[in-house]
Amino acid sequence: MFNTISNGENRRRYHRARVKVAIKLARATSALTWIQAYTRDISLGGLCIDIDQKLSPYSMVKILLESTEANQSITIFGRVLWVVEPKEDEEGNAPAVYTAGIQFLNLHTEEGKKLIMKLMSKKR
Repeated sequence: MFNTISNGENRRRYHRARVKVAIKLARATSALTWIQAYTRDISLGGLCIDIDQKLSPYSMVKILLESTEANQSITIFGRVLWVVEPKEDEEGNAPAVYTAGIQFLNLHTEEGKKLIMKLMSKKR
């Protein structure tokens, strides 16, 4: 059902699904300027994203998740746990894409959990 990510050392609390979903993200400490990002994977505990702006580890963010099929959206607060800088290719060019892991902080409603599960079941 899910395109999963796992290995023998994976000790995560929640099942992750590899799915690319467009999301919007805003830094919680500034005016709400939404930034487009894309998930690499998603779970009930958080998500891994590709984004063209650098995020600071341990910073707070606001995440807007939408499902056009379900005509539903939710806003979740999250904490950036880690950030990977773009790597240069053989010619010294670095794509302006950062990868970040974000932990959900307030995914408490059944409605929110159902939306995450719906997004997790999307095909890559």
